Amino acid sequence: VVSSCLTCVLCCCKCVEGILRFVSKNAYIDMAIQSTGFCQAVRNVGHVVIDHGAAMAILNGATVVFQIVGMAAITAVCGLVAYATLNTDTFANPFSERHVANPGFATGMACVLGFIVAWAFMAVFDVATDTILICMAKDMQQHSGIATKAPRKMKNMFDRAKEKVYLQKQLEAKMEQKREQKRQAEVRRKRRES
Repeated sequence: VVSSCLTCVLCCCKCVEGILRFVSKNAYIDMAIQSTGFCQAVRNVGHVVIDHGAAMAILNGATVVFQIVGMAAITAVCGLVAYATLNTDTFANPFSERHVANPGFATGMACVLGFIVAWAFMAVFDVATDTILICMAKDMQQHSGIATKAPRKMKNMFDRAKEKVYLQKQLEAKMEQKREQKRQAEVRRKRRES
């Protein structure tokens, strides 16, 4: 019983931690953009998330995919360059003073270093994309739902994301309506039988 309770508490703590990380990161972005205090920035970010959260979530999902592909590509390129370099005569010849006895280990280390560098660049990319999305959402808030300063391609991408959210909500509403109709039909059928 105690173990189950502790597991539930730990799960709740992890959930709250995730929410706080998200809010803190975006609040710091808002603080940098608008020069407000932390509490006001949290309030501002809350309004942005409520108004544009679903579309921003879709676009954030796309940037996560880009980040993963970017880290994998940078790591792979570092590994390939290291492998190709270590297989040249300068490093592969056992009589060379620059001979590398274990090129596999050196290639692995190049991949690890490449991954660390890629992670750092992708972390900056993540903050930059979040900042751009928040700026666009703020622009839309200030201009009655129309982004006036965003590039056309970004507006189109944001509009497509909002349209997907709208279509998803419509589909969910239709499915809920069908479930309600089935439930009502079942209730009427049971009344007729009794």
